[in-house]
Amino acid sequence: MKKIVSKKVLVLFVGLLFIFANTPVYSQANFPDQALLKKAQAGDVQAQVEVGKIYLSGAKGLPVDYFTAYDWFHKAELKNDAEAFYQIGRMHHNGRIGPLEIYTRIFDEIYAGVFDKNNHLKFQEGYPGANINYQKALTWYMKAAELNHAGAQYAIATIHAMTWQNGREVRPNVDEAMNWYRKAADNGNGDAMYALYRIYTYGWSSDGRMFVNANKNEAAKWYDKYSKALNEDRNPLLVRADELSNGNKKQKEERVRLLLEAAEQNDVDAMNLLGRAYEEGQGVKKDRIEATKWYRRAAENGDAEMQFRVGGKFEYGILGAKGRDFAEAAKWFRRAAENGDAEMQFRVGWKFENGLLGQKKGRDLDEAVKWYRAAGENGNAMMAYRVATKFFEGRVGIESGEAMQDRMKQVTYIKRSNAEAFKWYYKVATEGRSMLTPINHYPYDDLWFINAEQVVQTFYLEGKVVEKDEKAAEKWGFTIKFSPNESNDDKRLTVIYAFFRRAKEIDDEWNARWRQIIPQ
Repeated sequence: MKKIVSKKVLVLFVGLLFIFANTPVYSQANFPDQALLKKAQAGDVQAQVEVGKIYLSGAKGLPVDYFTAYDWFHKAELKNDAEAFYQIGRMHHNGRIGPLEIYTRIFDEIYAGVFDKNNHLKFQEGYPGANINYQKALTWYMKAAELNHAGAQYAIATIHAMTWQNGREVRPNVDEAMNWYRKAADNGNGDAMYALYRIYTYGWSSDGRMFVNANKNEAAKWYDKYSKALNEDRNPLLVRADELSNGNKKQKEERVRLLLEAAEQNDVDAMNLLGRAYEEGQGVKKDRIEATKWYRRAAENGDAEMQFRVGGKFEYGILGAKGRDFAEAAKWFRRAAENGDAEMQFRVGWKFENGLLGQKKGRDLDEAVKWYRAAGENGNAMMAYRVATKFFEGRVGIESGEAMQDRMKQVTYIKRSNAEAFKWYYKVATEGRSMLTPINHYPYDDLWFINAEQVVQTFYLEGKVVEKDEKAAEKWGFTIKFSPNESNDDKRLTVIYAFFRRAKEIDDEWNARWRQIIPQ
């Protein structure tokens, strides 16, 4: 077997990487809800949990930060708060907390000389497990469950029902799983009710491998409870209308009457369902004008997702009196972007970039750039990465050929700009660190961040957009130097090896931070 270390000439500019002492600290002035933050700082337990949740998901001007999220949950759990226990359990369950050793085996094998082109594909598949810790998750869920937290009870059930953990097949604990499903369901958890309905209907859990005896009576009981829980906060008129949706002609006509009554009470769901009834002729004659009227009312009173869907109906000519109406579609897409989050803004940007129905006639590149920028500003570091790739003129140093081809196909119409790309890649490189955990079990999960580091470094080394500065470049990523006569296969291995080195450095920094926060 060939040893990569002895074969490759690899120059790594590691320098003073972002060890946790140099990780950017974001002012609390960036926190989106200052009143909530003040309550949390004053010791309000519920506020502390809510602040933790905001750091866990990020917000405009506030990057995702698992460390700070945990810190707030920890403050609340010290006061015996069930939701804080549950949130810490979820962090362990999702691999967002604590030191990890995912790359240790990989590097042992690299230096033992087994990481060569004959078996390197298994490293692309990843080593399962990451830092997901089901036992620690259970410990925290149990603390919450003892305080009657229904979500924690359901989470405990799902862990006992698992047939695959950390890349290994395991035997589910059926009795414990069913016990906790019932506790959660009796405590009002809709997910648990639905799980019991499916288990008793089909005789197995959702993954098809936790077998129990099917029981139609139990299935009917839990579906009835699930339906009631689902409809508890809904307009009773809508609940009755739903019961008639598969009925005969008279029942469907009665359904429309109920929807009209609910719509006049400004029920957005009723307006949307009325639009669909007129669009499809359910209980009424098909009528595009009436369908358009009710869909418009739903969009005017609804959320961004509703507005986006209505825009799509005008785009495809489903609504309106004149067939496809790009102007009306564009109007609703803009409304959706104005009212939506970063993901919606990116979707609307894509619509305007590629043209409505993919036609040049409906393309508006200025509008596309506007909404891509808004998505980058309002989203987290991963969204900033998606925006950056829209503008970047080149390829990223360790980006795979397939990924590069896909990206280059995506960026077809808007004008590429390295200045614009640098802005977003720099945001990724400076804000993305606290998001890095291999939560999907694959070593390549950090690739988006390492790619961004590579671009920033390249700009500094080559003087693109920013002034050439080799010292500044040393802070970012790594560079690769291939030896003469190196084959394409060997170059690919060199790149993969360099990536793992950088990923290991990131892991070491991650671990150092967590070991300070959670002493071992």
